[in-house]
Amino acid sequence: MSTRESFYTDHWREIEDERITRYEQMFVWRDQQLVLLEGAELKPGQRVLDIGCGPGFFAGGWTVLVAPNGTPEGIIRKVSADIQKVQANPEFIARLGKLGAYLTKMTPQDVQAFVNREQETWRPVLEKLAPSDGK
Repeated sequence: MSTRESFYTDHWREIEDERITRYEQMFVWRDQQLVLLEGAELKPGQRVLDIGCGPGFFAGGWTVLVAPNGTPEGIIRKVSADIQKVQANPEFIARLGKLGAYLTKMTPQDVQAFVNREQETWRPVLEKLAPSDGK
């Protein structure tokens, strides 16, 4: 059994069937990941070297605006509509591009679904690195 200190060296020595199943699910290409590569303008035949994410992972940063639980739906719709107006502004898009950032326009429901998928993907990894039992 790996300890927190030996996790990276022991991680692949023995792989339980249950862990293999989780990894196989994580290593599947998803169409949602395509938007993360758009800025690279890849052409057929080109390859991408990914250093640092781990096999089968596509790491990227994301930022979303969230509201406290219990925020009235009308306020959420209004703020979402205002954000969509800003996101449609070509100057804003250009400024983001200069920073190496890009937009993925999402409704509040899209954001919730995205966060849920991210949690499902990364929860097994985090539980292995920092188990809730403190070991």
